[in-house]
Amino acid sequence: MSNSDAPQATNSGPAPAATHSSAGGRPNAPVDASMTLLNEVMHRPLDPGYATAARKKARQRELGISTEQSKSTKVGAAVLAVVIGFVSITAVVSLRSRDSIAASTRAALSEEISSRNEKNDSLETQILDLNKKAEELQTALLAGQGKGADQLLESDQIRNGTLAVTGPGLVVTLEDGPNSIESPENRVQDTDVRAVVSGLWGAGAEAVAVNGKRLTATSAIRSAGDAILVDLTGLSEPYVVEAIGDPKTLEVRFAQQIVATQLSILKERYGINSDIAPSQELNLPAGTTRSLINAHVITAADGTDTGDDSTRTPLNTSDTQGSGSLD
Repeated sequence: MSNSDAPQATNSGPAPAATHSSAGGRPNAPVDASMTLLNEVMHRPLDPGYATAARKKARQRELGISTEQSKSTKVGAAVLAVVIGFVSITAVVSLRSRDSIAASTRAALSEEISSRNEKNDSLETQILDLNKKAEELQTALLAGQGKGADQLLESDQIRNGTLAVTGPGLVVTLEDGPNSIESPENRVQDTDVRAVVSGLWGAGAEAVAVNGKRLTATSAIRSAGDAILVDLTGLSEPYVVEAIGDPKTLEVRFAQQIVATQLSILKERYGINSDIAPSQELNLPAGTTRSLINAHVITAADGTDTGDDSTRTPLNTSDTQGSGSLD
């Protein structure tokens, strides 16, 4: 039978089952799809996850790491992580607690300072009122002591700084240098203020005040921490030193003293600024003095005062305002 006479295959029948070829190209028996599960069980008996775990254990055995060692390592790492976390939490809580304590302490100190300052201001007002009443009583007592007694008392009060005065003079202002908070050496010190005050006294000042605080014979300028105190009263920047006297004379004599050189050094090294300016009218308040307990007047054998009053010259005063005037 020729090829042309052979029956032609058609697609009308069912598709032949899939077959596997052998090594020689010969077709094998067709594979039944229902045998897939059985083939998986026979050829791949382990789950992929179990196989991975088995390979990992085998690798550990090759490296000499036992299962117990691996577990202990994991446990140690877990314990270390817990300890580190606990320490970190404790440190954070401790720092926050310290910050809270520091903040509350600062607030309490600030409130205490404000309260003490208010009390101090109230006491100073009472002292000034009492001094005024004492002056009125002294004036009344001296009225019958003869002519010039009241003027002599007033002159002594002006010199002692216990009577308010007005007149021309010189103003010296000191200001902290740059970054004074981070650099304490750039701040004005109590020694700087004292040097300026001493220079003005040496130049012929008749009355001096620092930031409105009148200086008397018993006044003290010192520091408490970073604060500058005048008679236990804290001052703030800028520091203004007012001196009554002839402006031209004060300015010339002040420039000739060593304090002028000191101010130049402060400007050059620490950036502390100083300004010197004359003024035609300064009003300085009355200061307060301590009560003398141990100091007494030296008297002669006959009981008279040995003090020399020849140098005391009455100054022009204003009785209507209760203040002296230094011209």
